[in-house]
Amino acid sequence: MTTKSVLATLFADIAGSCGIYESLGDEAGRNLVSRCIGDLKEIAESHNGQMVKTIGDEIMCTFPTAQTAGEAAIAMQTHMETFSANESPITVALRIGFHFGQVVQEAGGDVLGDSVNVAARLVQYAKAKQIVTSWETLELLDVVCPNRELDRVRLRGREQIVTICEILWKHDVTTTVSASEFTEKHGQHKQLFVQLGDQTSAVGEQKFKITIGRDPTSDIQVRSKKASRNHATLEYRRGTFVLSDISTNATYLRQGLEETRLHREQMPIFGSGQISLGVPFDKDPEEIIELTPSP
Repeated sequence: MTTKSVLATLFADIAGSCGIYESLGDEAGRNLVSRCIGDLKEIAESHNGQMVKTIGDEIMCTFPTAQTAGEAAIAMQTHMETFSANESPITVALRIGFHFGQVVQEAGGDVLGDSVNVAARLVQYAKAKQIVTSWETLELLDVVCPNRELDRVRLRGREQIVTICEILWKHDVTTTVSASEFTEKHGQHKQLFVQLGDQTSAVGEQKFKITIGRDPTSDIQVRSKKASRNHATLEYRRGTFVLSDISTNATYLRQGLEETRLHREQMPIFGSGQISLGVPFDKDPEEIIELTPSP
């Protein structure tokens, strides 16, 4: 008997496991891998997940939501770094891929379907210490984690293009995947005012997205030749403002003393800041866009 469910499917693979066996020998290598898989199973279960099966040195888990899968993925990577530093004679690294969607659950607990196939393909794109997911799954997280777009591909057997994104789990904001914790840490604003010269626009509860670029239809139009026609967007997502770069020459974000370069990447905005399109701030850009939050 089979049933249909909507779940997040996560694959976590021990990268370079052949090197583990070669370095430690078969028995010691097998024991180390078994310990790692046991730890990953415990982490999955502590995040309301269930380990479906192991495939060699890879585990397959399911989670009720994209959020719990994302939190588990970060916990797995964080744990493996600690494990490698304190408990392992060699470095053990994970590759993780997950995707949320409809699956077919079999009586024995296995899951099948297009969503599972996508998750299996995603882990193949991940490198050691990476977490990879699809854009549509990333959109379901309570707080948008710092991330970057890796590729847009048509997976075998699937007509729809899949946008593959990496969750930058080591970034400070990534560790805060709870919406309530994010609000407590950074405060919550209902609007973000965006100004360039005499142009002003606002993104927030009344207008969820604004565009920035050289195109005359942009909400904030710039003149710089370094800027793309459609250069960047600012969006309001579940209480968080998100800057997305879609340009050729990158977007530079300055908040306080920190400057970040975004190229086909996203970054949550908290507090006031400035944006430069295509030109770093130390190169004296002729146009600087001001960001001012409002309660």
